[in-house]
Amino acid sequence: MKGIDQSRLEFWNSRASLGLAAGSNDIIAKELEIINISKLLEGCKYVLDAGCGNGITALTICKNMKDLSICAFDYSEAMVMEARKLSQSSGYTERLVFKIGELTNPPFETNYFDAVYTERSLINLSSINEQKIAIAALLAKLKRGGKLILVESFKDGLEEINTFRNSIGLNRIEPPWHNCYLNLKDLDTLIPKDGKIESILKFSSTYYFLSRVINAWFSQLKMVEPSYDAPINKLAFQLPSIEICAQVQIVVIRKN
Repeated sequence: MKGIDQSRLEFWNSRASLGLAAGSNDIIAKELEIINISKLLEGCKYVLDAGCGNGITALTICKNMKDLSICAFDYSEAMVMEARKLSQSSGYTERLVFKIGELTNPPFETNYFDAVYTERSLINLSSINEQKIAIAALLAKLKRGGKLILVESFKDGLEEINTFRNSIGLNRIEPPWHNCYLNLKDLDTLIPKDGKIESILKFSSTYYFLSRVINAWFSQLKMVEPSYDAPINKLAFQLPSIEICAQVQIVVIRKN
């Protein structure tokens, strides 16, 4: 394993026991992701979570959606062990299976699932080429007519955030060292011929504008660090999408 790949794996192994914050310290963003993934899984019976981390999303969905089963995998052994532990204490073990596996060579059956979703897992691959391989491999897991739900961070949304931040004297936000953000203009080159983009949802736009621009500005005035759980950030649960500054977006791809 290459140096940065090993460092990335060690980083995620170290976060396995952090519960809801394992994948991100931004709990509100995580909750918004789970809500929107759940909406897209309505009517599905067999679901694959690709890059499941410690299983919090899969567990939450199983709790709230009684008619589906989830197979899940992650390349971090520590994350999978934590997911299995949480699953055993949840009472959903009959509808949840966790395995160790790679996005570019995922476990479980092909042509089987009604839906496959990622949640900021493709961005943990090292290159666009690896992301392309992973998308093709995940699409192969779907039944014909199934949907691949990519919940990923995008350079486009981050640049919009930084444009606003720059205009009010805030520093740029750079992607974390272990991430390779997607770019909307590259999407067509990432998707194989047996997949077609059905929709792109900028569900996180209002939240990221409020948290990374407005709350950040107020925090700078007060000379304090911005808080992820600031009251103004929670308005994102009540306000509609403003369609800009969506750092995390959902791309829904239908398998032909």
